[in-house]
Order: sequence, then C-alpha cells, then structure tokens
Amino acid sequence: MNNNMETEEPTTETCILDRGPRKIVVLKGASGRISAAQAAELGATWRYNWQYFQLDPAGPGDGKKHVLAEDTVPMLRPCAWEEWDRNRARWVAEQNPGRVWLLGNEPTLFDQDGEPDPKRAAKKTRNMMRLVNHYDPKATFIVGGFMAMHAGHPSFPEAGAVVPAADYPVYWQEYMHWLRHFMGADGLDLGMVKGVHIHLYYRSFDPAPREWQWFADSASWVKGWVRSTWITNPELWVTEWGDLGHYAALQSTYMRGCLEWMEISGVVARHAWFVASSPIEWGGYRLLDRDGDILPLGQVYAEYAGTVEMEKELLWQ
Repeated sequence: MNNNMETEEPTTETCILDRGPRKIVVLKGASGRISAAQAAELGATWRYNWQYFQLDPAGPGDGKKHVLAEDTVPMLRPCAWEEWDRNRARWVAEQNPGRVWLLGNEPTLFDQDGEPDPKRAAKKTRNMMRLVNHYDPKATFIVGGFMAMHAGHPSFPEAGAVVPAADYPVYWQEYMHWLRHFMGADGLDLGMVKGVHIHLYYRSFDPAPREWQWFADSASWVKGWVRSTWITNPELWVTEWGDLGHYAALQSTYMRGCLEWMEISGVVARHAWFVASSPIEWGGYRLLDRDGDILPLGQVYAEYAGTVEMEKELLWQ
C-alpha cells in the first residue's frame, strides 16, 4: 500500500491503441435473472444477479445445498445481511471453494446498499469478506460497486463536455474515500482482494462520434488510481454500464464503441451491460424481453463488430 494516498494521483499519459493482434481477454457478462442458455445467446461467459445466486440445476437442491453454476459469480450486499443471508453466504462459500466474489452495490446510495458513511460502508464490506474467507480461505474478492453517471448528474458535466484529467479526483472523491477506509482496516487480509468494480452510466443526447470517451477515461482513471495507491495489478470490473438516453440508435452506437474500446485496451477485465433481463422494464435498454427472447440491443451486444477508430489520449491505461 502506498502511504502517500492523500496526495498521489494518476497523471495523464498518451496511449495510441493499435488494431493489431493483442493478448487481451475481456469477459463479457450478463446481469439479472438469466439462464445459462440466455447468457450464451448474448455471448456472455459469466453472470450475476445482485445477491441472488444462480444455482447449478444439476446440483443438490435442498435448502442448505448451494452449488453454483460454473459461470456464476456470487455477490453479497450489506443492505441484506440478516442471519439467513449470513447462513446462505456460508453455504455458498463452503460448497463453491475458490470462487471470486462481488461485494457491494452502490454502497452509499440510500435506495441501494444504503450506507452514506464510507467508513461504516467499508466496515460492512470487510465483515462480509471475513465471513466468506472463514469458510473458504481460497475465496477472492472484487469490492466497491460505486456508480458514476455522466450527463444529468450534478457531479458530472453535460453530455459532450470534456472532463479534464485534473478534475477526476473531484468526481471520484466518494469512491476514493470509501476505498481508503477499506484499505486501512486492521487485521484484514487485503491480499485476497483482486480488484474493484464500478458502475458507469451515460445518457446520450446526440450521436457524438466519441461518446464512449467518458467511459474509457473513467475506467482508466479509476484503475490507475487503485494501481497507484493499493494493488499493483488490479482487476477492474464494470459490473453495470449502459446508455440511459432511451434512443435505440444512440445506445447501439455507444455500446459498440465501449465494447471495442474494452477489447483493444485491456483496461477492463470483466463487464456486464445493465440490464440483460429483469422483471422491471428498465426503459429501453434491456437485452432480453420479458419472455427471454433477445431484443435488437441484445443482438448488438452478442454480435457487435468493431467499427470505431480508437486513436486517442487515455488516462492511465
């Protein structure tokens, strides 16, 4: 851990991304109530569902048997942490050794994990981590789950504006504050933490040719900050991302740009568009309809072809 966390911030460096062969694997995921077959149709290699575990249909099915499907990443959230939740976490940890776990979902938002104080939110996350590691010492963790929204959010400029590199600490200060409390915990084996996860939401108003740039810069900056202050080679997962603008053509353009950038940059290890499937309509950005059939946006997610030229300045790839 770097003891100079309060002053050291990533700087801007220029990285020209070539389009030649690269040894980069980005795991595309699916979120929500989705079957293995539906995930495969979307081209997803992993899935999660906000503390609801996808059980292996071939595994034992009584109440205390929690064998997960191979492509499932278990998730725990401090907003649901009663005795039943702790027992369920124990059963999953015991019966699925060596898994990577997601911890936290927008921990400081009242309508999500609901703990505005970063110190208390970090403490809850640490307690979950300790419980899982007690029953599975080989478990590893991706922590955080903080959200940033580009347009229409008071912390960010309007769509199309450029966020200067020097301003990123201001926009991400809540996340950094939370992580500093988490990293400063006594008696916690932080070596079991593989990285962090974040949520990035855009809202398109016009078909800007580089509207994926905010996504790229945000992901790059967060990974650079974590790397400079904590983990030498962190994994960054974008466990929720999307375009909330409700314009189908712009959503497709934004999706293609971000998917290609992730594929050729290697900054993001895993990602999952919000949302693949849900009983809630969630505007026009679902990938599957209520019957589980793939929608046009889902087709783009499954079959996208890179068409955007990626030659730009990145923040700390």
